[in-house]
Amino acid sequence: MENKIQDHKPTDSRGPENSPHVSTERPAVQDDFLRDPLLRLTAIVDQCNHAVKQGEWFESDLDTFYGLKDVFMGKLYRNPPVGVEVKLKFVPYLQRCSRCKDQAGNAMRSQPDSHNVEHYLEMIPPCGNDYEVAERSTLEMEVNYLGRMFCFHIPVPLALDWGVDMSVLERKKFIPSREFNHMRFAPVFDEIRVLLGLLKEC
Repeated sequence: MENKIQDHKPTDSRGPENSPHVSTERPAVQDDFLRDPLLRLTAIVDQCNHAVKQGEWFESDLDTFYGLKDVFMGKLYRNPPVGVEVKLKFVPYLQRCSRCKDQAGNAMRSQPDSHNVEHYLEMIPPCGNDYEVAERSTLEMEVNYLGRMFCFHIPVPLALDWGVDMSVLERKKFIPSREFNHMRFAPVFDEIRVLLGLLKEC
């Protein structure tokens, strides 16, 4: 059976049949995407990977996505395509101590936003009283392709099925979330500026 990616068709107040900007015959996969299906596939999986962490989902849809994601991650690890660099890191899960939790709680109560306490815990470096929970640890897969880096988390049992030697993996070091996002997206912002300049020339 052929699998097709169904996109929502944009509409305006006049309806799609009367809009000059809407095609009613949009293919499931656009021709431009077929020129580099790997980049398109990686971007779609990355987008879905963030989306499923928000809002409400049917369990069947979550199972479907994570099953497809696991297949894709396995293909990238076992037989990375030309031009793709894959790196695995061990990400320990730390059970934070009461002092760190209190510090995060105080930060949360002092801010007028709606972030939960976990948001502020990500900004607090681990201390000696935190302890690692092995069964909740994961692996981070960095996928570098065409100058872009995508990050995905992989369950440890799945990586073991791939034959990954856990003892040789680099452990991911703690970086506060703001600093991590700054380092990761600064090059992206530069690329956006360059692309905006190209649009002005069109």
